[in-house]
Formats: sequence, C-alpha cells, structure tokens
Amino acid sequence: MSDHRFGYIALAGIPNVGKSTLLNSLMRQKISIISRRPQTTRHRILGIVSGENYQIAFVDIPGIEPSPKGGLDRVIRKTAMNSLSDVDLILFMIDHKGWHEGSRKALEDVCSTSKSVLLVINKIDKLENKDQL
Repeated sequence: MSDHRFGYIALAGIPNVGKSTLLNSLMRQKISIISRRPQTTRHRILGIVSGENYQIAFVDIPGIEPSPKGGLDRVIRKTAMNSLSDVDLILFMIDHKGWHEGSRKALEDVCSTSKSVLLVINKIDKLENKDQL
C-alpha cells in the first residue's frame, strides 16, 4: 500500500483578492492571468505541486461575486461554485483591506458546500499598521 497522498485545494474569494497571484506563486511560474480587472479568471485553472509522497492540485476559481449584476456575472459565479464540489479543502481569501459585506456573503455561500474552509488574509505586506490584522 502506498503512502502517497493527493488532494484538491480551491483558491476561493471575491474578485481581485489575489487568488491567481497566489496560484502563480505556488507554481513558481505564470499559469493564471493576473489583472486589476475583476473576473479575469472565468474558468477554473489547475496547478499541481508534487513531492516525494504527495501531490496537491490547486484550483484557481473565478471570483465569487456576492451580488451578480448581469448574465455573465451569474454564469461566472455558477462556474465558481460548481468548481467547489470536487475539492477537499477551500482556501477562502480576503485581502488586507479587511472584511466587508461582500466577503461575508461569499463566505456564507462557500461554507454552504460543507467542505473544510480556511481563511487566508492576502496582501498583508501592504498594511502600514500590522495591528490592523
């Protein structure tokens, strides 16, 4: 019997919190497009990290728009939420600007999947006062 471990980890959150940047950093190469424009990621993007006894598939999903305004926003949101059904763990990202209603609503939706969720605070290097954490 093998001791090799494999798992899927989703990078989730509202648009523009740094999910694609984190994926590129974890992969040590650019595999996901990065832009200041919301909803640049429209389909899930897979990146795999392997070690001697493990393999982790990171899934960069589209930003979860808490209140989609148009048809495209609704389709992208559905794509994001559907992508969570196959993962083992969800990293829910917020940025250094803090918690707000959109993040809360998106997190509630993510938690409704019954998957394990970890909160990740991104861009903390941009905080002038670390006490704000």
